[in-house]
Amino acid sequence: MAVEMFVSAAISTVTEKARDFVLKEFTTSLGLGVEQDHQKLCSLLLTVQSVIADAEERSRTEPAVRGWLHDLMDVVYQTEDVLDELKYHAISKAVETEIRR
Repeated sequence: MAVEMFVSAAISTVTEKARDFVLKEFTTSLGLGVEQDHQKLCSLLLTVQSVIADAEERSRTEPAVRGWLHDLMDVVYQTEDVLDELKYHAISKAVETEIRR
């Protein structure tokens, strides 16, 4: 199966990671109410996923779209790495804070 067929699934995974991280860090750690912004982000991400699904269909017959999806997949992987690193730093900070107590 071509890489472009995995884009929607990969974006879903990254979206979940980002949503979980943002909600946990900004709502719990900072005490900020971000529910309205969270709803806007979810709506925007649904739109993005619809566009990606359409692009995946078009990639079967349009090489330019296939190339665009391949490039997008690289960005998705990089984004996932950044989110993992942010999560690591948040956990490290929490552990350091707990040790100091």
